[in-house]
Amino acid sequence: MKRVSLVLCAALVLTASYLPGQSKPGERCVMFESIPGESAWPPRPPQLRSGEQCILLKNGDELIRKIVDVSSARLVLELEDGTEIPLRDLWMINFVNTQKDFPREIEQIETAEHYVFLKNGGVSSGKIVDFSSEQRVFEFESGEKFPIGQCRRIYFLKKSPFQQD
Repeated sequence: MKRVSLVLCAALVLTASYLPGQSKPGERCVMFESIPGESAWPPRPPQLRSGEQCILLKNGDELIRKIVDVSSARLVLELEDGTEIPLRDLWMINFVNTQKDFPREIEQIETAEHYVFLKNGGVSSGKIVDFSSEQRVFEFESGEKFPIGQCRRIYFLKKSPFQQD
C-alpha cells in the first residue's frame, strides 16, 4: 500500500492509500482518511518572521515590518525601512501573527490610553513614550517597560477599523 498526504482546498489534510490489486485494470482504488492532529482547518493566521510585527492602522491598512523607534518628541513609530507612522494613525501592533480580531482583549480596553497585552496574560495601560531599539523595550510615561519579546499586542485605541458598526 502506498500512502500519499494531500491537502485539499487548504482545509483538510488527508492520507490517500492506493490499494493495488483492489481495482480494475486502468483504475486505482483510493481510500481517504483524516490524520488526527494535522487538520488545516480552521486556517491559522500567517506567522510573522523573526523580528517582524504586524502594524494595523486606523484606516484598515496593514504593514508587516520591523519597528526600530518610537519618537516621543515627534509622536511617530519608525520602521526599519524608514517609514514613519504618526502614533495617532495606529490601531494595533500584533507581535505574534497577522490576526486582527480579539474581542476579549478589546472588551478590556476602557480608556484612551495605550494597552499592552503580554504573552504571559498580563495587561497594562498607559502612554507609550519610547521604544529602545538597542534594548528592544517599549516604555510608558510612568517608566514601566515592556520588552518586545514579552508583548503579544499593543492597542492604541479601542475601536477596530475591521468591525462592522
